[in-house]
Amino acid sequence: MDRIELLQGSLARRGIGSAIFLYHRDVLYYAGTARPAALVVTPAHSILFARRAVELIAEESKVTDIRQGGLSAIIDWMTGQRLEKEPVAVEMDVIPASMYLRLKELLPDSPLIDVSALVLEQRLYKDEEEVEHIRSACRVAESAHRHLPQIPVRGMTELELAAELERAARLAGHETFAILRKRLETEMGYALVLAGKSTETMGGYGQVVTGTGLSRAFPYGPSNRKIMGGEVVVFDIAGLSQGYHSDLARTYFVGSAPAPVLEAHAALLAIQSEILSEARPGALAKDIYEKAVKTAEKLGWREYFQGTGEKKGTFVGHGLGLEIDEPPLLSPRDETVLSENMTFTAELFIVHPDFGEVKLEDTLLITRDRTELLTGIERKVIEI
Repeated sequence: MDRIELLQGSLARRGIGSAIFLYHRDVLYYAGTARPAALVVTPAHSILFARRAVELIAEESKVTDIRQGGLSAIIDWMTGQRLEKEPVAVEMDVIPASMYLRLKELLPDSPLIDVSALVLEQRLYKDEEEVEHIRSACRVAESAHRHLPQIPVRGMTELELAAELERAARLAGHETFAILRKRLETEMGYALVLAGKSTETMGGYGQVVTGTGLSRAFPYGPSNRKIMGGEVVVFDIAGLSQGYHSDLARTYFVGSAPAPVLEAHAALLAIQSEILSEARPGALAKDIYEKAVKTAEKLGWREYFQGTGEKKGTFVGHGLGLEIDEPPLLSPRDETVLSENMTFTAELFIVHPDFGEVKLEDTLLITRDRTELLTGIERKVIEI
């Protein structure tokens, strides 16, 4: 059964007359195109309403019923099908309030309900093609990491190094940028390069080390600070291929890494090993988080694990696919039951006042009986 058929069954079981998809990632997921179009799905129909580039959309789309038009054409069709009084599902977590109000105006007798949770639940489970796209995205991210040791980083700014690494990723096929489903406070670049004191800055975005960025207008990511000898360098990159994400972070050290840095990384590696062991079909996302925290405590790093004090993060990994921030979230409140063909990261870091951040992040796939590492860069502190 294909994706739209699964969705149609869900709509029918819930008594939903139609679903209108306006967000490009959801349209891509169901219809196979990210060009300007809206997808309308009912228990019996799937129609793509194209605003522009109809010929190109027809070549790409998995939906065969393609019509010219926008919202007015959609409403006219729904009225013709006598759907204007049936419940209508829309992506309430991503559509603008103005669009919601416009739909309320055009469909005054139709209850508007949220379809986003249903869509994200379906997208939790990756098919074979999606997994291959994520594997390809991992190769993109790896290419940039393999390029880093070839660069003479001493004296370069974080921004200069990020530009070199972004160039390597683009030449390897990286498509655009990291796509967030919903984030009001900032957009996010796909290459995070931080060194020295910058690795201590948790700027409030996503409970992770963010760096300082270039200005108050975008206080996130690499800065113009120069990279010096005897410093950690953290490189975290989201690869993107065929619309699908990977996420890969490693810790580098300019010179010979001191014992505390190596010990912190060894702790992260042990915690990641526990996650790989525990993340099996049937496990709860929140239990993976608790196991990681207990392991950090047992190893003596709890105070600095995932940040410190009020800045401490409350997750150890996140789902990814068409977006970089999909379910599940490995956090104490997420009761998602892990299952075969889910993809997510183990995003682990220690922030210590003596040396800054040490980070280890990989992209993972749950298979029938194990968790597979999809990212292949050696898991160690890499001296440069």
